[in-house]
Amino acid sequence: MDKNKKWTILVVDDEEEIRRATSNMFERAGFEVSQAENGVEALKIINRDKPDMILLDGMMPEMTGFEVYKAVKSNPQTRDVPVILCSAADKEEILKNNVNPDDYIQKPIQFQKLYQKVIKILGLDSVSP
Repeated sequence: MDKNKKWTILVVDDEEEIRRATSNMFERAGFEVSQAENGVEALKIINRDKPDMILLDGMMPEMTGFEVYKAVKSNPQTRDVPVILCSAADKEEILKNNVNPDDYIQKPIQFQKLYQKVIKILGLDSVSP
């Protein structure tokens, strides 16, 4: 990982266990991690802090991950932030919601696979968490 930059990730999921496990993995790997339990909270953090990467649950109460994705990508200040959608929804359902994330991982999450996707998208050297 680039020693000159503290890479930031926002983990958005309404399931606390998933947020905690995902956050712990990326923190151990040297990332700075923020968490949000719903889409409304996520957008506040995104607009305030503009993370380097967003890991976004598709199905959440209050505001779905699909709605968050559309808000992020329609905002000129945040549209370049990569998003990995982490969802139980299949690809067909994602396409029905008119979203095109940078990548997708189906739940239950395989954490090593998710980590490799983040490393690839951010263009970092692969370092195990």
